[in-house]
Amino acid sequence: MRRALRLLTRSIPRLDRALLRNEGYLSPELKEYARRLVTRYDEAMTRLAAKGDQPVSSADYKLLSRTISELRPAVEMYEQLEKKQNELGELVNMVVEDNLMRNLVEEDKQRLLAELREIEAHVCQAITPRDSADSNSAILEVRAGTGGEEAALFTGDMLTAYQKLATRQHWIFEELHRSESEKGGIKEASVSVVGDGVFGMLKCECGVHRVQRVPQTDAFGRVHTSTMTVAVLPQPREVVDQEIFFI
Repeated sequence: MRRALRLLTRSIPRLDRALLRNEGYLSPELKEYARRLVTRYDEAMTRLAAKGDQPVSSADYKLLSRTISELRPAVEMYEQLEKKQNELGELVNMVVEDNLMRNLVEEDKQRLLAELREIEAHVCQAITPRDSADSNSAILEVRAGTGGEEAALFTGDMLTAYQKLATRQHWIFEELHRSESEKGGIKEASVSVVGDGVFGMLKCECGVHRVQRVPQTDAFGRVHTSTMTVAVLPQPREVVDQEIFFI
């Protein structure tokens, strides 16, 4: 059995093994937190529907209704995520001998993978606790990590991606500082992103980002691992000048 499993694993391409492990935007900790929210939602629904010996009081009814209303968007998105994961798992495990069908299955995999990553981003945003700064603009800082020149090039690619996102969202993207490497990469940069809800959308980007690819700086075609870090800070809202009267 173990030998058969090893042979099956070797027959699955590297990308498909990554899909089976579901290496996406959501960390194991975030997935566990999302599952706890689903459990809390189910418990609230069960408690609200309770009848007989344990009727729900008026105060509990209001509390449970508010809890359900707050958790419903995140729970629905997570259920949609699990559905797409199951569909993707079925495609990955599908054995197809016909070349035409194999190409169609591969196209479906790529489509589902793109949908899965988009849903994961929405789940991340939905389960993140709201705060008063979510509607603010933001200061975005990127910095190259390990990987030398390739890390700087990766940082430049990430900054370009954020700029394209800002253009799509009709945000104002203004560079405040940039330090470039010898080959045109970015060692560090900070930008101002102005728009409604910028911080709420970008705050999940904070942390270390990693890429594994054959860099432009390597003449032997070897795969390198490079990292970069992202920091997102909310911009304070403008303070309206007020007259101060001294008594």
